[in-house]
Amino acid sequence: MSAVRLFVYGSLRRDAKGKSHPLLEAATCLGNASVPGVLYRVDWYPGLVLSDNGRVHGELYDIPLIYADGMLTALDDYEGGGYRRCKASVVVDGGEPEDAWVYAYTGPTHTLTPIDSGDYGTPLHRERP
Repeated sequence: MSAVRLFVYGSLRRDAKGKSHPLLEAATCLGNASVPGVLYRVDWYPGLVLSDNGRVHGELYDIPLIYADGMLTALDDYEGGGYRRCKASVVVDGGEPEDAWVYAYTGPTHTLTPIDSGDYGTPLHRERP
């Protein structure tokens, strides 16, 4: 394997101009993809809970092996508490399922609003409020 796969669904997605998040500059976007799960509005950002109850839409990235450890460590720090990096079955639009890293939300969801479409949309800005 020459790259590590990463699925993103929130603030790490490409912006409206197609520009990747600065933490993913060395990665290649392979296109739109989805994972089984439910998406919640946590605050100004979403949280994915892996499950068989729906689909969450985002993008799949290839991270070159030479950068993988450093990039994943930086992404772990960016995601912070309340999320854990785990493997999930990701389907690129028109492709076959494959394993990729994804950041799953680990906090309580009983007071959160689900995002029924499973799609948080394209980030319009990169700064946290």
